[in-house]
Amino acid sequence: MDWKNKEIINYLLENEADIYYSKNDEILNPIEYSDKYEDKELYNLLLNYQCKKPMENFEEENFEEEENLEKINVAEFFEYKKHSLGLSAHFSSDFIWGGNFGIHDIINNYSLFFGFDGRMFAKRIMIEKSKNIFYQYWERRFLLYANADKTFKINENIGFLIGMRVSSTWGSYRGSDENPETKFIISPQLGFSNVSNENLLMRIFYEYMDFAVEEFSPHRFNISFSYMF
Repeated sequence: MDWKNKEIINYLLENEADIYYSKNDEILNPIEYSDKYEDKELYNLLLNYQCKKPMENFEEENFEEEENLEKINVAEFFEYKKHSLGLSAHFSSDFIWGGNFGIHDIINNYSLFFGFDGRMFAKRIMIEKSKNIFYQYWERRFLLYANADKTFKINENIGFLIGMRVSSTWGSYRGSDENPETKFIISPQLGFSNVSNENLLMRIFYEYMDFAVEEFSPHRFNISFSYMF
């Protein structure tokens, strides 16, 4: 349409046409045209018909479209997330194992695990009760933990892993009314993880976890397998 022809515009306005959605060959509506070419006659004509309102409506719709676009982007972002169920074991002079649930950002290689581990079989330990007096106990040990890590790709198959585990650990002494003290332990981790398989995650890493029990070294070796879905 030719917006120089005011008769056309006047006809549209008189018939309550939504002129903001009418475009000329330059893909301009009358309001945009009046701004671009500083057409005061057209501007006054539009103003008489209170054509400011369609512009405001359009801006609101555009804002809604931007909101929808943001929602779409967030949805696409979460498509890169996976979940997992896994088994893990860590050991030094003892052996502890258990299961975990994981959430994974497979684009940026972040992982967050929540799990429960235990030493189901009692292990003999010695506890000093007073100077030169030691009691022998058979200890079971349990951990409830959250574990976060990040993997840096070395090549297409493997990556360097750095992580941190926060654990609540408690236990029991077989045949005794006494129990080990409940503790919170923060454990740094360094190791390797595969990055090539979309469904199987394998992690092998060193972890420093100190139970403050002389019989158990704080230097622990870990291995875990997780199925991602």
